[in-house]
Amino acid sequence: MDGCRPGCPTWHSWTGCRIPSARTWPEGRYDVSSIRVSGLSARYGQARALVDVEVDVHKEEIVAILGHNGAGKSTLLKSIARVHREARGTIEIGGRSVVELRPNAVAAMGVSLVREGAPVFTHLTVEENLKLGARLGRRRGRDAAAIEDAFEWFPMLGERRHAMAGVLSGGQRQMLCLSQALVSRPDVLLLDEPSAGLAPSMTEAVFQAIQKLCRTGVAVLLAEQDMRWVEGFASRYYVIETGRVAESRPLGAGLPGPDLLAEEVTAAGPPAFLTDEGRGGQQ
Repeated sequence: MDGCRPGCPTWHSWTGCRIPSARTWPEGRYDVSSIRVSGLSARYGQARALVDVEVDVHKEEIVAILGHNGAGKSTLLKSIARVHREARGTIEIGGRSVVELRPNAVAAMGVSLVREGAPVFTHLTVEENLKLGARLGRRRGRDAAAIEDAFEWFPMLGERRHAMAGVLSGGQRQMLCLSQALVSRPDVLLLDEPSAGLAPSMTEAVFQAIQKLCRTGVAVLLAEQDMRWVEGFASRYYVIETGRVAESRPLGAGLPGPDLLAEEVTAAGPPAFLTDEGRGGQQ
């Protein structure tokens, strides 16, 4: 804990560590809402998942990570959040290294990771789930406003605010999981496949909410397979192929060629709304 104690301006009650929050960092010295990854390599035992990856995301920017299943997209997000610990290299949030920190310490800095298929608290109501997410945030005193914002972004959740989360459809649960992250008012948002399993109308609502949050000063890094949504909302993209960055460019310069994403297209199959399951999918 390097000698820091309660009452010190850099004390974090969550972690007991000297980890400055956005409120204690000197104004103008750090861009809190930013990510810089350099020379990042990650493993699962003896298997290499990432090799010398470099990624950066700035304030009020949405950056996409593209690649086929198993390319390393999720590992990159989990490494940044320090959920995956077998990673070495440079990982900075707001100019501060987080490599040696535990996941709860990174979360206390304002980093929120939304994993694909992340669970919600099924024994709590929709509103109670959001209240819990808001309490985990660092900007106290605006919990009620943040929750109402979430219901405005996702009216479907607002209509079911008193329903138990356990009765929600898969798509609605994914919306709730994302909303939990949004109401915590993060500085950095990491999203793993936000469109997975969602009907097109739901996906559009999700990406519009992400875009609105980004405009409040948040840096967003998302792993995504559906390039149609990336093209409409992200400003830049990286393609990861077998754990390495194979391509990086602004969206205005065009999307990656089919050779880079051929495996992904084959694995993903047709878009959900073109299948019988998609036509009767999540509501």
